[in-house]
Amino acid sequence: MSIRLRLNLIFTATMAVALAVGLYGVSGLRSTQSAVESAYRRQVHLSEAQKIEADLLRGAAAIRRFVSSKADDLDEAKSVGIDIDARLLELAASASSQDELRFTGALLQDLKIYRQSIERAEFCRKKNQHDYALKIVGHLEREILPDVQQHVDQLVAYNRTIALEEAVAVQERTTTTSWTLGLFLFGLGLTGVALFFALQLWLVRPLEQLAEGARRISRGEYDAEIATPTTRELRELSQELSTMGRSIASYQGELLERERLAALGEMTYTVAHNVRNPLASIRALAQSSLPDIENKVGRAALKSIMTSVDGLDRWLKDLLIGLRPIKLTRQSEDFNQVVREVAESMSHYAEQRGVSIDVTLPDGPSEVELDRRRFDQALISVVSNAIEASPRGERIRLTSKTCRGISNGVEVTVEDHGVGIAPDVRMKIFKPSFTTKQGGTGMGLSLAQRIVVGHEGRVDVESELGSGTRFRLFIPKTEPGSMKQEKRESSWRKS
Repeated sequence: MSIRLRLNLIFTATMAVALAVGLYGVSGLRSTQSAVESAYRRQVHLSEAQKIEADLLRGAAAIRRFVSSKADDLDEAKSVGIDIDARLLELAASASSQDELRFTGALLQDLKIYRQSIERAEFCRKKNQHDYALKIVGHLEREILPDVQQHVDQLVAYNRTIALEEAVAVQERTTTTSWTLGLFLFGLGLTGVALFFALQLWLVRPLEQLAEGARRISRGEYDAEIATPTTRELRELSQELSTMGRSIASYQGELLERERLAALGEMTYTVAHNVRNPLASIRALAQSSLPDIENKVGRAALKSIMTSVDGLDRWLKDLLIGLRPIKLTRQSEDFNQVVREVAESMSHYAEQRGVSIDVTLPDGPSEVELDRRRFDQALISVVSNAIEASPRGERIRLTSKTCRGISNGVEVTVEDHGVGIAPDVRMKIFKPSFTTKQGGTGMGLSLAQRIVVGHEGRVDVESELGSGTRFRLFIPKTEPGSMKQEKRESSWRKS
């Protein structure tokens, strides 16, 4: 699992929990706010109920004073009734339950009787029915006011009970919310600690191991084993570091081998050049002595010397050609015509080996800048190897094509159905003096590759044991600059 995926999962889980706790906290706060508002409303109702009771008592006292002729009017009692009526209607409108509405309705009924008592007392005084008016006041004080007090007490008790229940619920909800937030913060802290150790395990420690591996590679320990982390990205980085170390070791080995071969080439070039002069003298002496020798054994010995010297001289020529820098003289050529003529020149050799050559070329010319003599030499070497690797009765295919796009150039393919090349041998076939053929010099494919690379091209090889081999020689349609050519010749000369 990658680091990004793991961190995304942790982040997503943390955000989901935080969102859930946040929503729960907001819900708790809204519930608390609603409970506080309800408690405030209950408190207002309690205060209003108590004021209503006090005002009714004050109104009843005003009626008694009026009946006892201590007051000239009932304006105060009437004002109390109007004020109480407005308050009761407001309480009824804000009632939150049927019980509260029932208690408020009972008080409204008591208020109705209170107003009727005011009207009757006022009527009796006008008619001078003093005794009847006193009965009305007595009835109001003995029966109506206690009833009002009872209803007010019920309303107060109800509101206090509901307020207490809501307070308990708010306290429980607040406690639960506090515990939830506390646990969330504790869990968030644990998540932070877990994330710290997870980063240590997933990122910091593997990076330290990779850094140590890089330091070991920088000290020259190219084959050092680098710890493989569990995360995908760092595991790939570890593999790349290991591959880089092996590549550096391989390149260093190749560089040392090239330096050794360069020194050996310089020495070989000097030795070969110096040996050819004595060999020429030996052959000239043998050839000039041949007419003077009548003994068959002596003549045979001289001819054997001449043959051996000629063979050694050819080998030295090939060796010198392989060591000598390649100089190309390019001119425009029809690539298809070049391939056709090489195939025709090799047809006789192929017939001698019992092999045929099939040539498949596109219609029309395909112009390219190349050194005709050098490229013929490279293609002949590849075709010759294909002929020698093919059993009798097989066919060799030569095909050419024009490549367009990024790889703009021409390409010729030489395909045989011979024994094929083993993978370990395929890595060495272009090395100078490497050969698997009896009597071979090992310079043919090496020289062919140098010629193609000198044209800024490439040689690709595909082969399987028992299935044959396919060589592809690609030549780009770009004329090289003189500086590039000189650098390439210099590098090949050194190698």
